[in-house]
Amino acid sequence: MEVTDEQGGNVQHYGPYTQDQASVSGKTILGNSTQGNYTIVMLGQTKSGNSVKKESSVSLMKMDDSKQEEGLRYSILFDFDKSETIATYEKFLTDIVTPLISENGTVIIHGHTDIIGEEKYNLSLSNRRAMDAQQIIEHALSSAGKKGVKFETYGFGEDVGMAPFENNLPEERFYNRTVIIDIIPVK
Repeated sequence: MEVTDEQGGNVQHYGPYTQDQASVSGKTILGNSTQGNYTIVMLGQTKSGNSVKKESSVSLMKMDDSKQEEGLRYSILFDFDKSETIATYEKFLTDIVTPLISENGTVIIHGHTDIIGEEKYNLSLSNRRAMDAQQIIEHALSSAGKKGVKFETYGFGEDVGMAPFENNLPEERFYNRTVIIDIIPVK
């Protein structure tokens, strides 16, 4: 991963990463600066050997640590044209994700699809995927006796502006068949 400061043109390199997820803290990127705009370029290689390049921009600002809140993000994948999670993901949502949700917290759920199929159908499918994840979490919260959790649940279908990945390669389409779950702690 390459992080380029848009003002000074300084480039920071991170990685290589071999896991599905990796993170670099904003503090690490900012260093002694209090804020900055950066171009992020992620270069990768699929298991089949294809090169993948993603570019994005981000604005960072140091916050007072005493007021900083940290949210959590998880995602689950779906089989092609399916709206129900596989059993492994249901267990993941119940046993791993739900215990991290505090009473009176907020859970934001975004459903997505790839671009294959009719747009209207994909919008409906993404809504069903998001609602399936919400129902699993609601059931687990109820079983744990947690109350007051607010949900914001959306389906974005194949909307390329909201999609986590492009839709050009089969691998990208696979990862767009997803639901993203953001856990926002109580303020």
